[in-house]
Amino acid sequence: MPLQFSPVRIFISLLALVFCFEIAMMFFLHYVLPHGSSIWVQATADAGLLTAILSVFVWRLIVRPLRFALASEAARARAVMDTAAEGIVIIDERGAVESFNRAAEHMFGYEVREVIGRNVKILMPELHASAHDGYIARYLRTGEAHVIGQPRELSALRKDGTEFPIELNVTEIRLMGDERCFTGILRDITERKQAEERIKALAHYDSLTGLPNRALFYDRLRQAIGLAKRDRHELALLYLDLDKFKAVNDTLGHPAGDELLTRTAERVRRLVRESDTVARIGGDEFTVILPKIASRQDAADVAKKIIGALSAPFHLGEQKQEARIGTSIGIAIYPADAQDMDELVKAADTAMYNAKQIRNVYRFCAA
Repeated sequence: MPLQFSPVRIFISLLALVFCFEIAMMFFLHYVLPHGSSIWVQATADAGLLTAILSVFVWRLIVRPLRFALASEAARARAVMDTAAEGIVIIDERGAVESFNRAAEHMFGYEVREVIGRNVKILMPELHASAHDGYIARYLRTGEAHVIGQPRELSALRKDGTEFPIELNVTEIRLMGDERCFTGILRDITERKQAEERIKALAHYDSLTGLPNRALFYDRLRQAIGLAKRDRHELALLYLDLDKFKAVNDTLGHPAGDELLTRTAERVRRLVRESDTVARIGGDEFTVILPKIASRQDAADVAKKIIGALSAPFHLGEQKQEARIGTSIGIAIYPADAQDMDELVKAADTAMYNAKQIRNVYRFCAA
């Protein structure tokens, strides 16, 4: 079987001749003179000449093909990154961006040339940017994976300055030596967050008025009682029932009735503090939680304002038809009138029923 020599083997053999013997190479050349005689000429080639020859050999047969192969692999890797649906951002240990795919360009509004070499903090709002270097430094120092390998939800920053929610998963890549880089896989979760907010709104807010519904009302009241008990202060619960609402609904129609409820919610909400809660708990019944009052008179003053605001005429529909209603309000005070949530609601409801016998007035619980 004939021997086969690869370019690499030939190169190694020649290199051994130069660097192991470290002597000039001698060549004998046979020349034929014009008159027919011949002579032998001795020629030498030093190591420098041979090294040059070998360099050309290595470049043509080894280095150039390797460069083409590496360039091809880099192009293939870039193509894969650019077809990914998720944003891919690669940074070095100092936080400088090394790679930025097309999905990331679309997500953040930057072109790749605008971010390469810049600190990744340009993609973060100030809250996250100020903590970023600490996260990476802590990981490089201790290996604590607060960021690495664990999906996290946080805010990102577009080129135009708008913030949006993302899910981020960071992985570490170890390079030659001790150098490391980090690859972030980013997913824009704006639509998911909006869907979650819609579901939350349906579960906790009245779809007509936008006020907290019965479930959220009880949750807010529970919290308010807990704080009042801890801090030893009073709170007031106002229970409202609209007067003559049914007549408006029957004569002007349900659309007018719905508008009336919406306008009622707006008027009442304008009369209370930001810390107070106005809720619609069903039909034409509303509640107001005043989580901290100095005296019963505070609750009475709010009730008077609400009665005055709802006594003013409403103009409903395209025809601006006038409607007049009123409201009867029952007031219960914690802890004077009741010691727990259910008893407080019952006390306010009873007080409202007593006010309803007269209409358009408020009454305190008789406890």
